[in-house]
Amino acid sequence: MRRYTFTYVCAAIIIQIFLLPAYVVAQGTISGTVIDGETRQPLPGANVYLQGTVIGSVTDTDGFFRIINVPDERMTLVVTMIGYGKFTQTDIRVPAGETRTFTIQLQPTVIETAPVVITATKTERSLRDIPTSVSVMQAMEIERRNIFSIDEALRTIPGVHFNLSQINIRGSSGYSHGAGSRVLLLVDGTPILSGDSGEITWELIPVDQIERVEVVKGAGSTLYGSSALGGVVNIITKELPDRSATAVRLQGGFYDKPYYSQWRWSERSRFKHSLHLSHGIRIGALQVAGSLGTLYDDSYRMNDSRRRIMGYLKSKYTLSPYQSLTLSGFFIDQTRHNFLYWKSFDNALEPFEEQVGEEVESLRIQSNIQYRHVFGSESFLTARISWYHSDWRDNIGVTGNASRSNVYGSEVQFNHAMSGSHFLVSGIDVSYQTVDSDIFGVRNGYVIAAYIQDEWSVVPPLRLTGGIRFDVTRLDTIDTFTNISPRAGVVYSVLPGLSLRASVGAGFRAPAAAEAFATTAASGLIVQPNPDLGAERSWSYEGGANINVTDWMNIDAAVFHNEFSDMIEPVITSIEPTGEIKAQFKNVVKARVRGFEAGLTVSLFDRTLLPRVAYTFIDGRDMNLDEPLKYRHKHMVVTGLLARYKTAWIEIDYRYHSKVENIDDELAFIIDKPDNQVPVHVVDISTGIGINIGGIPLNFSLSAKNVLQYHYVEFVANIQPIRQYVASLQVVL
Repeated sequence: MRRYTFTYVCAAIIIQIFLLPAYVVAQGTISGTVIDGETRQPLPGANVYLQGTVIGSVTDTDGFFRIINVPDERMTLVVTMIGYGKFTQTDIRVPAGETRTFTIQLQPTVIETAPVVITATKTERSLRDIPTSVSVMQAMEIERRNIFSIDEALRTIPGVHFNLSQINIRGSSGYSHGAGSRVLLLVDGTPILSGDSGEITWELIPVDQIERVEVVKGAGSTLYGSSALGGVVNIITKELPDRSATAVRLQGGFYDKPYYSQWRWSERSRFKHSLHLSHGIRIGALQVAGSLGTLYDDSYRMNDSRRRIMGYLKSKYTLSPYQSLTLSGFFIDQTRHNFLYWKSFDNALEPFEEQVGEEVESLRIQSNIQYRHVFGSESFLTARISWYHSDWRDNIGVTGNASRSNVYGSEVQFNHAMSGSHFLVSGIDVSYQTVDSDIFGVRNGYVIAAYIQDEWSVVPPLRLTGGIRFDVTRLDTIDTFTNISPRAGVVYSVLPGLSLRASVGAGFRAPAAAEAFATTAASGLIVQPNPDLGAERSWSYEGGANINVTDWMNIDAAVFHNEFSDMIEPVITSIEPTGEIKAQFKNVVKARVRGFEAGLTVSLFDRTLLPRVAYTFIDGRDMNLDEPLKYRHKHMVVTGLLARYKTAWIEIDYRYHSKVENIDDELAFIIDKPDNQVPVHVVDISTGIGINIGGIPLNFSLSAKNVLQYHYVEFVANIQPIRQYVASLQVVL
């Protein structure tokens, strides 16, 4: 691990030590246990907080919670947990120096239809009050899938598919290797896109520290600016612990042999394994949690192995019952070999001969400091500063390539209930980026933005939303441009079990340095710069409904229509007599993407059997060429079945993507049979059990992924993971 990674971690710890004595005041304490109202079993992971303050807790493995620094005044205690009804107790008062203890029973709900989400409105709102489609994946869903990186789990969300590491929500994105993203990634609301390539590094976020993932489908630039024109993924990390706790998570597995004997390039078994250690502690008003992990993956392909060390730190200091300071950060130090295209279709798991031995070393660090001041139950101020550092180098080509970039961000957001019917969200967002690279040059840029959004409850069943954001963006020598992103939405609750929604919003994305200034070559493809590149824009329209057919069945359906202009796409400019292909990023595509999505969730036999299915139809068209957009699937199905009995469970996931209709045909000049594409059929099966030995909780799970040993590609000439078996064991001490 590089020296300044260690320096960063040490600096974070020192900051906490200096903060420790800043606030020590004798106030009241609330503690207790949260249990299932039917089984009387403790409920770990329930959120417990005092409304209108920054103080709260999350229950541990015994269902225990403790809230300190409770002000000597009348408060409202709130307890929430997915799958259970919300608990609220008003008029609680704890005199200074005293402790009140509660035993709280949460009543199970047959089907969860309205979890609280943050991303769509930048404040906590019930999912039924959001005018756009949002999918939520909880921590337990992630853990059951036995994954090594969060993008594996995102593939099971309706309307989402991947072109290798590039996420595509409802057909908004095609594919450009390592450059740009039309979906914005947030971690706890902070943007995480690299300053040089503008891409997402999914493995940066440790899976065991994720509380939930919220996926907003449709343009989100009104609140989040550039790169949110196709959607937003917000990864929300776990709440900090109240009591000292240590967890060890071991994962290990191996890849099966390829179905075709001619693809078997290695005689030995190919393994993958990881180890994660995490610890959390509370010392008075200070809560700290951290983790350290390693991973080694042999890979099922030649020249595709990877090794990584990753770390995580999050701490929260309660300055008062109404003020808090949170420091968080991640780092990943990774070395991976380079596999881009297959050598030939008969050698589909081997790269081009000149790629053998190529590898990429990278270090990425993200840190964030956030101050929060709550003025009441509906008014609060949040201020944050962040830093995202990316440093990578490779040995590709004659001299290799290297790039170092930084993104410095800051934001001040104020949420205020102007009256009983209006809730205002406003803020200022400023960021600055630097790039020092031998393929992108020495570059810098900035973004200055302001936004405002109003939610108006006209009458109890009708809620209107309107907002606008103004951005000023500059990327080095590219002309400064301004952008206005408006948004409007409506939610009408026709009946307690039926709500209708509609929204319209604008999105935009400024080009990344890699798209505008890249000068590089790999595997016969030469990329040339285009300093005249401009921003791409979109309009997103949606109408939908959420229906509780019965108390055990829920349907969510939506129709959508998106229009894109000046889309940035790699364009092949010439094919040389030597067989080399020259390409350049250009604003060339005017596109229309429309379709519909419907999902059904059912709960049977007292929540022991939970089937689900969702279908997405996407009609993406290049309006200039009057042909299907490249690298999009027209039909997508995700379905699953979860069966539970006490602490044991088994889950089956299946996803289907129809065959891609259009690719870059010119790739046939450098790649053997790039059009060898098939529909995607992937079946994953996982099972597990939770046990308690000597008071120590253990969770064991076993997964068989791609059970059908189905060979498919997400991008041309790049076979996706073959069948693999993974086991995991988590111990909490």
